[in-house]
Amino acid sequence: MSLPIVFINGWAMPDSVVDPLTTSLDKNSELILIPLPGLSPANQEYGDYESLMAYVDKRVPEAPFLLMGWSYGGSLAAVYADSYPQKVKGLVTLATNPCFINNNDWCYGMAPEVFADFAKGMERFPRRTLKQFAGLCSINSNNVRRQAKSLCDAFQSLDINVTSLLSTLSLLGSLDIRPYLENINCLSMHLFGRKDALVPSEVAQTALFQHQNCKAGLFEGGHCFFLDSLAQVVENIIHFRESLG
Repeated sequence: MSLPIVFINGWAMPDSVVDPLTTSLDKNSELILIPLPGLSPANQEYGDYESLMAYVDKRVPEAPFLLMGWSYGGSLAAVYADSYPQKVKGLVTLATNPCFINNNDWCYGMAPEVFADFAKGMERFPRRTLKQFAGLCSINSNNVRRQAKSLCDAFQSLDINVTSLLSTLSLLGSLDIRPYLENINCLSMHLFGRKDALVPSEVAQTALFQHQNCKAGLFEGGHCFFLDSLAQVVENIIHFRESLG
């Protein structure tokens, strides 16, 4: 039987956004999709990574699996892979920035003041801010308008929990997964969009992703590059999963 896949979705992202990718992968293996908190009124607030790891752990199978994550979901996947090495056979991240906010030794993230303005926008005008976020995710896709509209329509259909979204967003602002990536024992693959407006393609060339247990790849498209380059991304993931035995 093929190795099961667990996929942690991106921040504020409905399942429908990644459906083309997860549906393609589900044809070849059991797949469990884990949405991040904040996409239903019932979701509670998560104020630390221990509670988020527990949230993920309740939803994964007992047997070893391939763990995947998109964007913020990839960050959480890396933390989980380091925290539960006996469960994770391999790690795949998509458009994941190891450190989302710029600091003294990382220049590939978002400026702190831009992130702070985004968080304020989410607090005051969440629907409008999510629409702006959809635009950022769609920049440099093969069809920007169609992809942005698809994301906006998906956001509008949700009864979001703003408090929960803000709590996970705050954690994203403080997260630096570089130590976790350096400590992970399993094989890993990290895929990026060549023209991602949120995660510069230069991230793929950093020393973090240049060692024997790790591979990095670039694909055409932006933050949702897996929609623009679906066939190639699926092929790479399937080959990677097969290499895990």
